[in-house]
Amino acid sequence: MSFGCSGLDALLVSGDFSAGANYYYFSGHLPRDYQQNFSRPHLMVLPADGEPFLYVYGVNVENARDMSYVDDVVAYAPPFDGATLAGVLRERGLSTARIGAELGTDQRVWMPLAEFRSMEAALPDARFLDAADLLWRLRSIKSDAEIAYIEQADRINGEGLAAGFAAIRSGDTEVDASRKVGAALVEAGAYRPPYAQINLVSHAKSRALGHRSRMLGPIADYALAPGDLLFVDSGVVVGAYWGEFNRMAVVGEPSDEQRRHHDAIREVVARSVDEAVAIGERLSALLVSEYMKSQGVPAAAVRWWGQGFQSPAPDRVGPFETRAEAERALEILRANSAKWAEEEAAED
Repeated sequence: MSFGCSGLDALLVSGDFSAGANYYYFSGHLPRDYQQNFSRPHLMVLPADGEPFLYVYGVNVENARDMSYVDDVVAYAPPFDGATLAGVLRERGLSTARIGAELGTDQRVWMPLAEFRSMEAALPDARFLDAADLLWRLRSIKSDAEIAYIEQADRINGEGLAAGFAAIRSGDTEVDASRKVGAALVEAGAYRPPYAQINLVSHAKSRALGHRSRMLGPIADYALAPGDLLFVDSGVVVGAYWGEFNRMAVVGEPSDEQRRHHDAIREVVARSVDEAVAIGERLSALLVSEYMKSQGVPAAAVRWWGQGFQSPAPDRVGPFETRAEAERALEILRANSAKWAEEEAAED
């Protein structure tokens, strides 16, 4: 496999016992169909020349062979030990290799730091380098199958939110609302995990606290009253791809002011998409669309914008500290696009 102009001899990606995006993405092996357990690292090593191998917790050897296209599966017995993994790398001719790992933007290595350092110490002639840019660029181009997963996740999320809102009543708490939305997401088809997230914030919480509240901390047990605005941000996982978006609703009948705000927001979104979404433009350009500016929506109101596979991708700008910085967002994105295009042309 070619890693373009990255100069890497191999790529090392990792996951935990239950998920781990990069490991699952490259290997096709999901160690367990959901368990909240982060103590059993799973790794894949993909050389530029030669065959890849998986390094897995022993009980998963058979299902790794069943699920993955990789034939070479190496088992370990816990606890995970970086020096032992180094020995496996050495046996496969990688003792002096330049090995790309998940060290950069929005990446993480799914093993204890002490064991990563132990692996490095046992391979003094190898170099472990940041492969974040390569990983994001490999994963940024979606196949038809990947798009289908995302569309299914979005469908489930949309149907679940609609049914969840329909079940919420005055007198329910935010905890009740979370349970009803969660149950509706499962009924709509979510299964692994039942849903990726449910974040809520409402006028009930703000009223109880005496100030505007953000979606931070545990969901509150404050009762909703007629006229309260409820914001729900939820996401659903399908095949490790998730669809996430939010919806807002009013308990009972909305006021005239709430209707005006709702209509204005829909208009801003629709016009911004029409103006800013085009081939060659980044989604972040929505932040600085001419229509948003004409309506007095400050770009600095949004601290950053991005999208990705289980986390924001590096195709983003921000965080912004000042309005002046935010006004340069589109300029920065276009410069980034030009730089990436030059790098891709050099690789071709």
